[in-house]
Amino acid sequence: MARVTLDIGGTRWTVNTRDGGEAEVNRLGGIVAERWPTALRAAGDGGIPQALLLTALMLADELSEAQAALADQTARLESQSVQIEEQSALIDAQTAQLEEQSALLDAQTAQFSDQSARIEARSTAPEAAPDGGVDLDTLVAIAERLEGLAQALEQHGGND
Repeated sequence: MARVTLDIGGTRWTVNTRDGGEAEVNRLGGIVAERWPTALRAAGDGGIPQALLLTALMLADELSEAQAALADQTARLESQSVQIEEQSALIDAQTAQLEEQSALLDAQTAQFSDQSARIEARSTAPEAAPDGGVDLDTLVAIAERLEGLAQALEQHGGND
């Protein structure tokens, strides 16, 4: 067991501490010594016992304020943590929606490509359109329009 002597307001106090705890006891004694002059003035005729009590009360007040501040900060951090978790869940849901939209756009693009290929195959066929059918220029225009729609859908899917 180690012993440390503290000087608080001109009075020497010997304190026992565990081995290796001397520096911490000296640091704590310094905290008490900082408050001692204020406590001694406030004690008036009460002397050293009253000043010691007032020093302890000042330290208890500071500790209470620090604990309240810590509790407030903990509550704020917990609230922020909940908000972050909620935002993360929202981002996950939005990611899933975007993936679904991307899959739908891919399917629509494939359909448009298939339709365009069929129209193009018909337009290169040597036979003329049957009576009442659509002429070659109309089919080419439809194919070009479908290609334009497919490109627009792909671009729209890339922006969301």
